[in-house]
Amino acid sequence: MDGLASRYALALLKLALDDKAVSVYKEWLTAIDKTAETEPDLIDYLQSAFVPESDKDALIERLCAGAPAYGANFLKLLVAKKRVLYLHPIKKEFVRLANDVLGVRQGVVYTREPLSEKELAAISDTLARKLKTDVELHNEIDDHLLGGFKITIQGQSFDYSMNEKLRLLSKQMLERGDAHAD
Repeated sequence: MDGLASRYALALLKLALDDKAVSVYKEWLTAIDKTAETEPDLIDYLQSAFVPESDKDALIERLCAGAPAYGANFLKLLVAKKRVLYLHPIKKEFVRLANDVLGVRQGVVYTREPLSEKELAAISDTLARKLKTDVELHNEIDDHLLGGFKITIQGQSFDYSMNEKLRLLSKQMLERGDAHAD
């Protein structure tokens, strides 16, 4: 991870810990990052040399209405230091650090087709019960899968794909074929 993004993420985590609101900051920063992702003009506006600082501050105050205590000031600092382009890597690193503090394991569910929020939540809940810890999953599309899904969560893999079932079936058939050849 980028050193600059890591330093900002760690600083924000320290503020969140002092504020005893790590999960609140995590939700807030994720929402701000999602807004920046869906509204690319936002980052352009915040880094523009032609927009007065007072206008940028006013926008940040509106964006951060109801935000955690240090939220608006953190964004203002990123803008003032011309680091707003690092928002996404900062968010990624902050979420990773916050999840360590909160005991949440992150993972990816690979599927051929996108999962609904309900399906993703059901898989997360089942996996959380199995692993006896909180789990956050996001969905990625894998065109190589025939069906089913694969989960990778911090180095562990769970393969419930048709590809894996076919591989196991093929292996069984080959083993049985060798046994019957005698």
